[in-house]
Amino acid sequence: MTTPMPRSEQGLLLVMMQPQEGYADSLNRWYEDEHIPERMSCPGFLGVRRFYAVEGAPAYLALYELDSPAAVHSPDYQRLKENPTPWTVDIESHLADYRRNVYVELPRGGRPRE
Repeated sequence: MTTPMPRSEQGLLLVMMQPQEGYADSLNRWYEDEHIPERMSCPGFLGVRRFYAVEGAPAYLALYELDSPAAVHSPDYQRLKENPTPWTVDIESHLADYRRNVYVELPRGGRPRE
């Protein structure tokens, strides 16, 4: 029996938010026109998917596939976080119930590596 090759520990950035009343259209425009292109220009960001809740809250969810959880510590990503555009500042001021978590993929067996 052969031993499987080790997999890199891929990461996931999960972001959930609830826009204030009347700001959903602005949030969606910002995501599509500015935020996603910015994030996808960063090394280690492989893809993004967005969702809208049919049950529960917050209403909006974005899942960013990362080549590694370390992608959120890259100089390019940190530069974006530390220097938000005026549009980003405006959108973020109208978000409630904001949640942001970074995850690492579990290896087979379902236990985090220590």
